[in-house]
Formats: sequence, structure tokens, C-alpha cells
Amino acid sequence: MGVVTRIRLRCFPKPRARGIAMAVFDQLDDAPATVLDVYQAGILPSGIEILDSSAIKAVNEFKPHIKLPDAEAILLFEVDGNPPSVEFEGQVIKEMAGKRARSVEWATDPKRMGELWEGRSVTAAAAARVRPDGSRIFAGEDIAVPLSRVTDVLRAIRALGEKYGIQLVNYGHIGDGNVHTAPVINPEMPEEVEKVMQLVDEIHLLAIEMEGTTTGEHGVGAVRRKYAPLEHGMALEYMKKTKQAFDPKGIMNPGKLI
Repeated sequence: MGVVTRIRLRCFPKPRARGIAMAVFDQLDDAPATVLDVYQAGILPSGIEILDSSAIKAVNEFKPHIKLPDAEAILLFEVDGNPPSVEFEGQVIKEMAGKRARSVEWATDPKRMGELWEGRSVTAAAAARVRPDGSRIFAGEDIAVPLSRVTDVLRAIRALGEKYGIQLVNYGHIGDGNVHTAPVINPEMPEEVEKVMQLVDEIHLLAIEMEGTTTGEHGVGAVRRKYAPLEHGMALEYMKKTKQAFDPKGIMNPGKLI
């Protein structure tokens, strides 16, 4: 749409305190329900991450010393700010999560926080190691759906993995319904490449079916632009008209969808 000529950088002071809560769930449905409980309690964590059973297994195989609990899902809540507010919010999160979770741990000690966060920090790398002959494929893996549909989406994605015979690792930023799916295939096998492209296509269509978006984080890009008409409908035509009004010669970011 435009050309950047100047950027203003706004700096914020580093928070004086930080805490992390890890909640372990035996039922997948309880994880997004707990996120809603926390929001409804008036707490807005700076980050909420989810690892489902596939991600937990991948992390434990990749880094056995982490020893994540065997569970259907793990949530990690991060809060930051002034020490009293961090402690208060951490206790509220612990109370809310404790209603559904098998176990909840709250930590403000930097060493322990690092240990709790390590599992999430290595998930992407762990996904690529679930097959000795495999590689993780990046093909539009950041769909987002309403929180109430996260469980449905994760179950549907698992079913798609079984349908195509492809190993998947699921994790993401559940605070805004963002789900990352990491398919792992042997890219030297044409039949596996064909299957993973079909699987990725179905995941994108699933996001739209669940009233979500094909990209909750990384942007539309070349991979997802074919889904724009389906996702945005008539709004896409008005985007094109706006583009034409500001850039009639098509010289700004040429060759893209809009």
C-alpha cells in the first residue's frame, strides 16, 4: 500500500517482575476453557502458550531432561509488571487453572521460570526431530480461530494427520486462538510432498470453516493469498478498490494479490 519513509521507535522499560504458571491437563477441552476463565477473571497475561500431546511427546524425545508431564495439553501463562501485581495475577491464574488442571505450578524464581519455559522454547526444533528421515514443512502453519473452537480445530487437525499418514506437532499462542501445526515428512518422497500439500490446504479451509483466519500471525503472503476471496468475501473487492485509489499505476509492492 505504501512506502515507509520514517520510523519512530517507542521504547518501554523492562518489567520489574515476571512470573510463569504451568498448568497440566488430562482433558484437551479444559485448556481453552481455562484460558477463558482467566480472561473472565480480569487477567490479561503477556503470553499464553499451549502444547498438545504431540508437542509434549516431541519435546520429551528431543530433550529428555525437560521431563514434561504426560498429558493431553499443557498451558504456560506469563505475566509481567510490578512485583505485587505479578504475584496477585499469578495466584488468580493458579486458582482459575486449578479448577480444571491436574496440576498447576507458579514460579517467579528466574531459574525455575527458565526450566518451565524450556519445553515451549524448543518445541519448533523438537518437531523437526520426530522422524529420523523427516523435515518440518513450513507451509502456512499459523491459523487462528475463536477460543471456543480451539479444541475442535486441534482434534480435526489430528484426524487430518491420520487421514494422510503424516506426523504432526501442534502448539501455539492460544491466548489469541493461534494454532501452529508442524507437519514432518521426507521431502525427497514426492508422494509425501503431495500429501502434505493436500493436508495444509485442508487445514486452511478448516480455519475458515471454524470462523477463523488462515493467518493469525505471519501474514497472508504468497502461500495463503488463494484463500483470501473465500475468507474475506466482498471485503476483498473493497481492498482492491482502495489499492487502486492510492496506487493506480501498481508500483507499490507490485505483483501481489492486491
